[in-house]
Amino acid sequence: MRLFLDASVLLAPAGSPNGSSHAVFSSAAVQRRVLVSSPHALNEVLRNLPEAAASRDDRMAAVASTGDRGG
Repeated sequence: MRLFLDASVLLAPAGSPNGSSHAVFSSAAVQRRVLVSSPHALNEVLRNLPEAAASRDDRMAAVASTGDRGG
């Protein structure tokens, strides 16, 4: 089975390693799925990946600083 991935599905694992999009990637080989996309979607990912990574880093910093408050 071939699954077409748009830019949002390709970007989502960068922001949330535990979400549904990440599961698509991690289970693809086991379920014998071929993941495909388009040049347009890949270019969109490349344009937006730095923003997704920065957003993830901001969230991780917030979690780390929240964890530091505990006793």
